[in-house]
Amino acid sequence: MALVPIPSFLELSYPLELAYGSSGTLEFPVDITVGDSGIERRTLRHAHPLREVEAATGIMSPDDLAIAEEFYIAVGGKAYGFRFMHPSDHSSAKNGRGEPKPGDQVLGKGTGTQTEWQLTKSYTAGPLSRVRPIVKPVDGSVRVAVGGTELKSGFRVDPTTGLLTLTAPPPEGIVVTAGFRFEIPMRFNGPFNTRWDDYENNSASLPLREIKVRLARGGVS
Repeated sequence: MALVPIPSFLELSYPLELAYGSSGTLEFPVDITVGDSGIERRTLRHAHPLREVEAATGIMSPDDLAIAEEFYIAVGGKAYGFRFMHPSDHSSAKNGRGEPKPGDQVLGKGTGTQTEWQLTKSYTAGPLSRVRPIVKPVDGSVRVAVGGTELKSGFRVDPTTGLLTLTAPPPEGIVVTAGFRFEIPMRFNGPFNTRWDDYENNSASLPLREIKVRLARGGVS
């Protein structure tokens, strides 16, 4: 039987009613080398953390199980990536869950000619800040402001890449901001293990892992 090539990603969302019961981890891949003196040398291998989710904790009934199993089978297990709304971080708001506002995230400043910006979200602690590209915004959720004034028209957002395009370039030095809801590109990361009679104890296992995708303007998420 011939091998069938498949696309790497489907613009399809994991069932929202199951996502909100899930649990997970967040980790940076870091290589740590300890010298003879005991001093550590740490090397960050990725600019952004990788998220892993145990989606089975959202399965609380036979109906939930049927929904999750159908989705797993339809996407071929690990074969396809898909969109996943993370329960604790799916909004441009500071708390990760609030209603998006057009001034939530600074995307950059106008140059007089630039019309495209990648949606991003910043995470800050003291003097440190990390800017995360947002590549799967929820269609229709994006609000944009130029110079502090919200735009009601004159822009479009590609929900498959997170690329914002303005009809007219903002003048030089004018700040462009945005607010939005977003999902994360993920894939299943193992078999779907479950006990048919033990939903309340969350004995099932359905692991998901974040995947990296190429940005519209170059680079990787």
